[in-house]
Amino acid sequence: MQCANHKIPYGIWRLRVFRQVLNTSQPIQTTRSFSSSASKNQNEDNTRPPSQNLPQSPFVTHPRRLTGRKAEIKRDPKDEGPEPLSKNPWAQALASPVRTCALTGARIPRSLMGEWGLVRKPNTEELFILPVDYLKDSLKKASATSEARTPNATPTPTPQPVSGSVMKTKSNRNLVYHMTNLISSLRALVEPLGTQRGRRPPVFRLVPFRWKHPQGPVTKREEGHMNWLDDMPQYVLRRMRRDLSTRLVNACQKSNLLGAANGVWNAIEMKEYSHSGLLEGVEKLAPIDGMENGAVILVGASQHGMDQKSHVEFPDSVELPQIQRGVPVFDLSVLLSEPELVELREKVPHFQQTALFFRPNNKAVMDLMMSLWKLKRYSTEDREMERLMKMKR
Repeated sequence: MQCANHKIPYGIWRLRVFRQVLNTSQPIQTTRSFSSSASKNQNEDNTRPPSQNLPQSPFVTHPRRLTGRKAEIKRDPKDEGPEPLSKNPWAQALASPVRTCALTGARIPRSLMGEWGLVRKPNTEELFILPVDYLKDSLKKASATSEARTPNATPTPTPQPVSGSVMKTKSNRNLVYHMTNLISSLRALVEPLGTQRGRRPPVFRLVPFRWKHPQGPVTKREEGHMNWLDDMPQYVLRRMRRDLSTRLVNACQKSNLLGAANGVWNAIEMKEYSHSGLLEGVEKLAPIDGMENGAVILVGASQHGMDQKSHVEFPDSVELPQIQRGVPVFDLSVLLSEPELVELREKVPHFQQTALFFRPNNKAVMDLMMSLWKLKRYSTEDREMERLMKMKR
């Protein structure tokens, strides 16, 4: 609004008064004076409405084109910031879909749990509830062997579970559910599931209700052939170790360069196999992108003739002076058995080093990080429970 006698517009005058009220050091002008040519030039920058000085929504500044199909949004890598969550394995694990644990009933991200399913023992009717996410390679080999034996078999509309494979539904989906892989929970199940009560085996209580007869795909005959391994805690530990060894080999094959600029694998030079030696070796690392998402893998001192009279206990994390942040530490001499560690050194030259630093830049290395974390959690809990049992004795 502007008067005919060339006074200052009311909106500009009101905004100026509000600014003077907030800034008490300046005198407050309560009247509107006549405008002049000088005042007009001075107030040219204030003619924009205050709302246009505020940050605008990207939907206004970068409107999408209205086409027949949804336009594909291309993200600029510069907009992700210095720490993109797409390369952070912990963020990706927490962002995975939430599932209900079949044992505890807790709702946990899927990546932090394990997949369990019904696996048929070859050439028998026996069914075992096993961690199928650690049996993928074995199940693939069993399925390939079964298909090679019957090359001319006629497919049926309702696929039946083949020998050595996970049971499937009519829609050819695996019968799997999610459960936490905690050794305390598995040990607590050994005694109650090993006692036979009633016509059905006790392990039948772990089967989801949607699987059971008559609504589910599991028949009444199959319900009576379910089994649970007596040494399930140790069986899961062996399968986790074998799975970790396979992932270490695959991750090194996809990123086989050691010490490349902004590479995945970098050797850590240690003068002595100790905590102080690890800190000195970490300080010598060259700064690389995404260093905060990486981890330290300790292989051992036997390959380089270092003096190691007794086992050295390293901390769970170590601080990187390059970024002033901590990264986890994984000791393969604790996580893997000695034969598995020797075989790993023979297969991959990377693990002939004393220690390695790796950072995820692809899915294989990110899955490796989660496998290391799960096995370390499982092994640490196992050793703690063994220590408590020895104290009770």
